[in-house]
Amino acid sequence: TDCEPSQLTFIVHPGIEKIISKIQLEKNMRERTSLMSSYFVTVVCLLFCSIYTCDGFTDLQRIEIAENFISAMNETGYDVGVGSIFNFMDRDCALLLVSGGDGCYGNNPTSPYGNYILPIIEGEFIDEDAPSLPVGENHAWEVGEHRIRGDEAIIFFGKTPPKSAYYGYTHYLKQRKLRDGKNVTIFGSLSDSLNPTNLNLDRSFHGSYEDSFDKDVVIIATPHRDVYSAVEEALNEAGVSSDIMNLQPISPELFRWGLGEEADTLSFLNRVALFENDEYGNDYLNDPPSIILRVTPRVEKNVTYPYPKPTRAPRTMATNEHYLEETLNALEESVFDTYSGNIVHTTTSVKEFPLFGEDCIMNAKPCFGDNSDATYFASFPEYTINDDQFYVIIGVDHMRSSTGAKYSSVVVGSTIKNLGIEGFNSIEHMESSSSVYLDVLHEHRDSVYAMTVRRDCTDHDFCLEIGNGLLGLPDEEPPNFLFRTYLHKHGSVGAPVDSLLMDRLFFVDPDSNRTSAISKGDKLAHKSIRDKFHLRNSAIKL
Repeated sequence: TDCEPSQLTFIVHPGIEKIISKIQLEKNMRERTSLMSSYFVTVVCLLFCSIYTCDGFTDLQRIEIAENFISAMNETGYDVGVGSIFNFMDRDCALLLVSGGDGCYGNNPTSPYGNYILPIIEGEFIDEDAPSLPVGENHAWEVGEHRIRGDEAIIFFGKTPPKSAYYGYTHYLKQRKLRDGKNVTIFGSLSDSLNPTNLNLDRSFHGSYEDSFDKDVVIIATPHRDVYSAVEEALNEAGVSSDIMNLQPISPELFRWGLGEEADTLSFLNRVALFENDEYGNDYLNDPPSIILRVTPRVEKNVTYPYPKPTRAPRTMATNEHYLEETLNALEESVFDTYSGNIVHTTTSVKEFPLFGEDCIMNAKPCFGDNSDATYFASFPEYTINDDQFYVIIGVDHMRSSTGAKYSSVVVGSTIKNLGIEGFNSIEHMESSSSVYLDVLHEHRDSVYAMTVRRDCTDHDFCLEIGNGLLGLPDEEPPNFLFRTYLHKHGSVGAPVDSLLMDRLFFVDPDSNRTSAISKGDKLAHKSIRDKFHLRNSAIKL
């Protein structure tokens, strides 16, 4: 093994504890050599089949710790309910659509979402029309958002995902009742997301992205300082270090707690994207190595010293992508030359899509499950995709630019179904895609991409195919496009919008009656689109 004997702990049968003590005593009496250390580890592992490794708690040990924690909390006046985490995937989206729900919550097909399923406590109001999730093999419909008291705590005790491009944990204000009695779905974040750059974990180097996977982690969401202290103390006694505990405070400046109908609802998302090993990833999603606990004092406590609104990390970046503008312009020119007579000039370009939880909460407007780790752009064009028509999308591969994003993606969606249908990303699809249009003489060719979105990708490279079935795009509906860029190489949140070059979108209709040569009018239209794309960048430079 790679760990020292001192790092190993074991759950053992009481009848063999004396043997372990004897071996340990014998070891301590001898000179500590590498050979002796190896001998000790080998003997103990052979005899007792250790259920703990230097990678952290096993499932069995985690369960025992949770049982001990619950017992300790019960003895000090707290009830603890056990919940679960449910990973929402494409198959679940289909069930939602078939059941006549409001859609798929703007899912990201590149990144399954883990949701808390909490036990409902006495007195908690549940809306009749509260959104539900099809949980488990039997697809039992469970509520994925809850009202909580100001003295409760919600605990995630588990492992971070196996190696992947990105993961994060975020708590949300899901729904709020307005003064007119109507519920509005805000889905706004209550703090910055916890991700590999800012989580408290047991790792070799603080903030090391590569050393953040398959690690034990505890996340405690609560409005109450004393309850947090009680939870921390009980976990310490059960064998969990404070070094892996992370607080997500629920502040009254943003959230109206309580169990009644007038209170806000709380929800949670655990995002994970693009596993390095699909087998490990599927195991993690299908059987999450985590325990979810809801801690409630038997006698309600007043919140006399609540947490303030969390301070958000600033979105700053020392570099920007303006050095790629010439390359992106050359790519655009090549696209126009390739499809000269068939490009239909859309009036809707790619735009900023700013989603900030606090702003949404304060103004009671939808935030669509915003994530501080991401920078968003969006486009809602007016043309449907039928027959041989298609979209060409070009832009910067933010993972391979100076931004150094963990990954970037483009998702094609249906507004009617609130559905992310399919997507392409910087890890699996964008690399070398611009070579179709640019030769090797372009210095930064590998930092930009070019993809098409079609109904049929037969004989087309660097193409994303969109069907029209249940999880597809209806023939009569134009697609929407959502562009996400996750983190950057020197920050714990997403890149600032002004540092990124926006993607560009063109609609091509091969059956249009336009001539193949670019006319003067076409050139003017092309220039008009070009001016739209670059007006914002020029303003930033000024």
